[in-house]
Amino acid sequence: MSLAQGDYCTKNEIDPEDPTCAHVIFTGTMKLLGSDDHSEAEFAKEALFSRHPAMEGWPAGHEWSFAKMNIEDIMLLDFYGGVKHIDIKEYFKATPF
Repeated sequence: MSLAQGDYCTKNEIDPEDPTCAHVIFTGTMKLLGSDDHSEAEFAKEALFSRHPAMEGWPAGHEWSFAKMNIEDIMLLDFYGGVKHIDIKEYFKATPF
């Protein structure tokens, strides 16, 4: 994910490839949510469609599925000099503003 996905970098005249246009990279293993994960799959579906309501009406032929990531590493590139590795436990402790 990158700040370039919004208008922050453009408004602040930062090239999307410049490290100061921050990027966060999550790596890990993905697990497809099936019928045994019904509550998690419903939560994922609600989260997606609440943020992107048009998607709910997209054809069922797209064969939607939902998955979750077991995060193994978080890297933040927000300045020159390489990525910073974020402690996963600290990441999950974070609260919204």
